[in-house]
Amino acid sequence: MVRMALVAILALTVLGGSAFAADPESLELTIVGKKTLDWPYPESQKGFEALLATQRAREKAGEKRIFWPAPPDVDLDLCITNTGKEKVSIYFGSGRATLTLTGPGVTTANPAGYSTDFGQTHEFVLKPGKSLSIPLKRLADGAGGNHRFIYPTAPGEYRLSATYQLGTADGGKGPLLKSDEVKLRIKEKK
Repeated sequence: MVRMALVAILALTVLGGSAFAADPESLELTIVGKKTLDWPYPESQKGFEALLATQRAREKAGEKRIFWPAPPDVDLDLCITNTGKEKVSIYFGSGRATLTLTGPGVTTANPAGYSTDFGQTHEFVLKPGKSLSIPLKRLADGAGGNHRFIYPTAPGEYRLSATYQLGTADGGKGPLLKSDEVKLRIKEKK
């Protein structure tokens, strides 16, 4: 009986430990995909800036229902890669994950009622060398009811980076993953 208990403890220690915690040193976050966009708004640059200024004035005046223009569509993925030698479990979704996009030369809006919720919490086991891709379809970020639309306001090159807060099996905060900056180019309106 004692021998069975020792074997069970040893098995859990050796086999179970590596799959239950995401070691931030063995996870890498990258942004991949199309990094050149046509001018994303129907308005010209001046027209779009005027539209945003009007919306901000309405917001400052206390209007409750302000409809912000949709943020630009993008064709990007956030890739989480296990660069270690052991499999790891990562936890994401439902308030545990926070996506943040940053870059100079952008303006933002905090729309009411917009959701970037990734749904229920999920565990995903990443084997060594494998990746998990999370589609990023718009320049928008946030979690838990705090959301942001991100608008490039002029043609040119922008720097884009992401952070992604993973969760833990017990509902806590896991590793915060940070990507390197990538260039995002916005073409002039045709």
